[in-house]
Amino acid sequence: MNPAKHLSCGLLLLSAGCLTAPGDLGAVGEGSTGVSSESDASTAPAATTDPGGETSGTGTTGDGLTTGAESGEESTGEPCDPPQCGVGSGLQRRLTSTQVEHAIADLFGVVVEAQFEDESIPFESAESLSPGDSMSLAMIAATVAEEFAVPVCGGDEATCAQEFMDAYVPLVLRGQGSVEAFTPIYDEVGEYQAGIRAVVGALITHPAFIDLTPTGTEEGGVVTLDANSFATRLALLVWNSVPDAELLGIGEAILEPEGVEAMLGSMLADPRYGRAQADLYSAATGVRSLTSVDRSTVYEDWSDTIAASMIEEQRRFVTDQVGDAEASLEDLLTSSSTFVNADLAALYGVDLQTPAPGGDGWAPGELDPTRRGGLMTQLGAVTSWSNNRPADVYRTPTKRGLAVLSSFFCQTAPPPPPGVDLDPPSGGGIESREDWEASLSDPACSACHTLFDPFGFSLGNYDGVGRWDPQGDATNATHAFLDEEFADALELGAQLAADDDVHACMAERYYTFALRRTLDDMDDCAVDQYTAAFAESGGNLRALVQAIATSDAFGLARP
Repeated sequence: MNPAKHLSCGLLLLSAGCLTAPGDLGAVGEGSTGVSSESDASTAPAATTDPGGETSGTGTTGDGLTTGAESGEESTGEPCDPPQCGVGSGLQRRLTSTQVEHAIADLFGVVVEAQFEDESIPFESAESLSPGDSMSLAMIAATVAEEFAVPVCGGDEATCAQEFMDAYVPLVLRGQGSVEAFTPIYDEVGEYQAGIRAVVGALITHPAFIDLTPTGTEEGGVVTLDANSFATRLALLVWNSVPDAELLGIGEAILEPEGVEAMLGSMLADPRYGRAQADLYSAATGVRSLTSVDRSTVYEDWSDTIAASMIEEQRRFVTDQVGDAEASLEDLLTSSSTFVNADLAALYGVDLQTPAPGGDGWAPGELDPTRRGGLMTQLGAVTSWSNNRPADVYRTPTKRGLAVLSSFFCQTAPPPPPGVDLDPPSGGGIESREDWEASLSDPACSACHTLFDPFGFSLGNYDGVGRWDPQGDATNATHAFLDEEFADALELGAQLAADDDVHACMAERYYTFALRRTLDDMDDCAVDQYTAAFAESGGNLRALVQAIATSDAFGLARP
């Protein structure tokens, strides 16, 4: 975005009372895109409650996290001490629910479901486990201990047990626990299989497994991460999981840019990278909210199974796209490729240009490129961004527009002024775009709605479950943040992929995803560096990850 346009947008936002400053982000909970999932979406709320009960107040990002303050604003951290770029005031202190699930799958080969209560969402961050969460972790540990495939011992069982502990204790606890502490746990059981299972359960409930308090050298209020903490942070960025034996084994070399770059090649080629990227975009677009919405008014065959399929479609799509080393944000926002099962094939209808899979299977699919392109036009995103309105009721653009504003610009807006009449001047119902625009003729409404409604208009040809609707209204729209008019969601997606402000938002999202903590003005300089690298690479997603992982800020933390 050029400076002149940036300034004009800032003046508009400030004068309208929409956003406190360019780049500030409003309240959005998990899966939320600026409005509650079943509201009429005539505006963004001051606070939203996610399906898990978490509430976010105005002034937080679309990830439930605050952004960096503008120049001249009061810092949320220490304004001058420490001076290092990227050392913000926040700190992720433990693994999140998703990270625990991935870590246990990667370390023990057991699939579990973790749902900790004390987390902000959708990127999940928290400082400690509540008593209830501790109980949940204990139950998870018991499940893993029971289902873990204990290595076969072909010799002396005591020797095999010692070899197991020598390998697993430093791996699971990331160098923070002693092997000797687990020997009595094994000895007390006195039998190989059961003893190993007891050790596994004890490892998962050990504080060091879930704790992410940074370790390293502290000086001047800043911790320079040691090798284990740095490797852990790198694994969380690239895999959304804990480091494996190879990553921990690189030792002090990981603290040098050359060591990071040497590891990144294999880490980015690992399937765990695609899994992490799918986690990131699921949170950013809010498709996870589909597990708690009802679309039966729009689609009588709606079910939890279809909702899960929509989430799975996006997961498979993102994982597939980022598997290419040259994958870019443009690919995610414009590709007409996808993955479908029989349920989704029926919803896409003639938009699916490849054969529908039979039975319960999944298959790659190609969608009509004149109607579908990228994340915004897939069934999951459109549905999660929509209201539960029948096809014969006008679909207001606000909820969808707020979703785009939040997902790709990291911004949202507050509620309308009190007492504003949302009905058209005629007093009748809202049946068309003209009625909707007439209802917003009051400048107190229109000033803010011009920031998100144009994005929503671009999605007018999709109904409440994402089906193509030829009667929908997706006429041309313009937006102050973009340089050109866009006729529909396809043109909007292409423009978003090339926009400077979208690049900045994605850089902030990736950095937030890596650190799982609140960003503040001390992080602005780091985000600026990542934005520049991302734009210079043409929006290459791996280049953004590499820019973050090799930056000075990535190896620093608050004590």
